[in-house]
Amino acid sequence: MKTEALTPSDLEKKAISAYRKGHLEEALNNFTAAKHGYEIQTNQVKIAEMANSLCVVHLQMNQPEDALQIVQETPAIFIHIGDQERAAMAYGNLASALEACGQLDKAEETYKQAADIFERLGDADNRALTLQSLSQLQLRRGHSLEAASSMQAGLQGKTHHSLKESILQRLLNTLLHKLGF
Repeated sequence: MKTEALTPSDLEKKAISAYRKGHLEEALNNFTAAKHGYEIQTNQVKIAEMANSLCVVHLQMNQPEDALQIVQETPAIFIHIGDQERAAMAYGNLASALEACGQLDKAEETYKQAADIFERLGDADNRALTLQSLSQLQLRRGHSLEAASSMQAGLQGKTHHSLKESILQRLLNTLLHKLGF
């Protein structure tokens, strides 16, 4: 019986399914195979998408160096083709990988790049998520006021708040106002 080879698209779908089920090793293998298939097709956009996905999987598998290595070029690819939304996502993934590798200054700057693009796109929710990650990094670094300001900026842009976020936003507004910000 003859079996047909899976296309890169098929492998990508299998990888996404495995990822959603929490089967990270299977997702990693299928995203890697899909990326290789797209490389043969010289499909730069899909190669960058697979690199982004591989970054996320590597980070979840606690393999930050692998995540950083694979995602470094993806923002530039998306910027080159004019896809600002995917560029912002790629910057966010790159920032997470930089942070996990201990390159905190670069991570902070990269989170800011992602947040700026999300703001230009009017994507308040992804901007808020990015600024929350930036805020957590700033807190870990002992930059409390910057962290509070980043968190406040992220919360202000969101269209819908949970009760916890509403309370946090009021507290941050009060704190920063009293400090003259």
